[in-house]
Amino acid sequence: MDRAQASGAVVEVGQAAMDRAEYVGDVAARSDPAAYGCDYVFPSPITGRPSPSLWFPWRRIRARAGLQDLRLHDLRHSFASFLVNEDVSLYVVQALLGHANARTTQRYAHLASDTLTEATEIVDGIVAAQPRMVTSLAAAQGVHVPSW
Repeated sequence: MDRAQASGAVVEVGQAAMDRAEYVGDVAARSDPAAYGCDYVFPSPITGRPSPSLWFPWRRIRARAGLQDLRLHDLRHSFASFLVNEDVSLYVVQALLGHANARTTQRYAHLASDTLTEATEIVDGIVAAQPRMVTSLAAAQGVHVPSW
């Protein structure tokens, strides 16, 4: 993974994202030669330094992509959800998002229904393979388990 500096924080960026950013940078350079070779994702068209606000560049990006209702923050939620649904640990996702608290990361990571279904199928397989163990555990906890 490559690293990019943003506001003093290190941000992990995968190769596919770097390739896409390079492509977008090449396209931008054709329409704005001053942007060519710039090291920043959102350079200010005036100074060439990082843009002090993402409002204008993000508005322009959304308009070009036809995604008027997409918020930058939505991308963070999608990022977390994609990772969690691919079995990346919540601890790793927390570190990538820069969250100090795991509860914040839990709010970001939305589980897909397929992921939830797969999890219940794992339990179903355990119950089917070990019916006595499940019955014993339930009895130890004072839970009545009907005979199947």
